[in-house]
Amino acid sequence: MPVWADRLKRAHYNLVENVPLFAIAVLAGEFSNVRTVTTTACAMIFFWARVAHPIAMVANVWGTRTLAFAVGWIAVLVHLFTVLAASA
Repeated sequence: MPVWADRLKRAHYNLVENVPLFAIAVLAGEFSNVRTVTTTACAMIFFWARVAHPIAMVANVWGTRTLAFAVGWIAVLVHLFTVLAASA
């Protein structure tokens, strides 16, 4: 397998591991009836960070993969924090 294909496969596995966590945060917001500008922005940020992650993984530019991953995780945490704060 070429190196780029192996990197893309690892990026896919990473996505498969992280999407359920984001889905839990979104479903918690939906069941709590929390729909704010912040939760919408977090969903868009998570989506675009996850689009950028495999591109950064294949490009292999130092720091871009970590940045894309971190931005996605921060979006999940902010989304979840917003939902929990609004529900309390």
